[in-house]
Amino acid sequence: MKQVIGKVSYNGDVEIGQGFQAERHSAGLFKVYFDSNLFDSTPVVVVTPDTSRESSETYTVATSLKNVSESGFTLSIENLSADTYDATFNFIAITQ
Repeated sequence: MKQVIGKVSYNGDVEIGQGFQAERHSAGLFKVYFDSNLFDSTPVVVVTPDTSRESSETYTVATSLKNVSESGFTLSIENLSADTYDATFNFIAITQ
């Protein structure tokens, strides 16, 4: 089983993890690139947003994954008003 676990800052910087790079393309839109030949097939990707920089109160956002492949994925983060929103996120990508 192959896996990548990571944490990406709201500004697109990699905070934790290896085997990938990340970019913030615009407000709330991020691209994660896996290192070449890391995955032989499309991994299962699970993302959890972290909005704790906002306050100690709960701040609800939704995440959408697009273009998941063995080379990476695109992530969109939106608040409840459907506005794109910069948030730190954690992810895991796994394949056999």
